[in-house]
Amino acid sequence: MLMKPLPLAWCIFLLSTSLLAGELPESAKTKPETFDWIAYVEDAGSTAGQMSHAEEGVALLSKRMNQILADYRRLLESRKETEVLHRMEEMQAAWKKAADAEVAFIAAGWSEGSGAKAVPPRARMEACLRHVKDLLGMKARCLALNE
Repeated sequence: MLMKPLPLAWCIFLLSTSLLAGELPESAKTKPETFDWIAYVEDAGSTAGQMSHAEEGVALLSKRMNQILADYRRLLESRKETEVLHRMEEMQAAWKKAADAEVAFIAAGWSEGSGAKAVPPRARMEACLRHVKDLLGMKARCLALNE
């Protein structure tokens, strides 16, 4: 049985996705807020690579955000700080709404082309990165979070 040769475009796609699948350093997985996500996305080269890297960043930063919020919730619940906990939940809901609006606003300028696909994941990643850093900084500024 004869095998058909793969089209050149398919070979290039396979090569580019295998090169993009490089391992992130462990620090990017455990403390993603310290990793240079902007450079990581820009170094991906292709639009598909940039989208993939940005989505990877969103996943790791979202996980970190949830971890920080869970730690804060546990602390506030153990201290019976129900009002402060309620305010934190309101703050997080407002952030999600603002982040969604920010991503939509940024993406609205890109109605077609590769940018229309790559911009939203990158905008979401940048919003998540800022929020994780803000959440960590709140520990120093919010008396209820001081241990």
